[in-house]
Amino acid sequence: MLYETAARASEMLALNIDDLDPDARRAPIRSTGGDTEWICWGSGTAHLLPRLIRGRQAGSAHLTAGGQLLTSVTNVEGLLLQVVDTADRMA
Repeated sequence: MLYETAARASEMLALNIDDLDPDARRAPIRSTGGDTEWICWGSGTAHLLPRLIRGRQAGSAHLTAGGQLLTSVTNVEGLLLQVVDTADRMA
């Protein structure tokens, strides 16, 4: 989602499940200036998003594999490094 939307990590971390519109593939974010803007995502996120939020009706849209809340850009960067490392091992 971060890659497909080109949104800032801090904007992504602020997203709640209630904000997501999976059918329209979009969500509102609050930009640095305070304006509300819409981010739109592609087929990759559309395919994976239901797995990410399965069984949850509210709360943060982004959790770690262990169910912990992603609370900082450092956590997001670490998560992305784990994904890249896993993809490299699978290749």
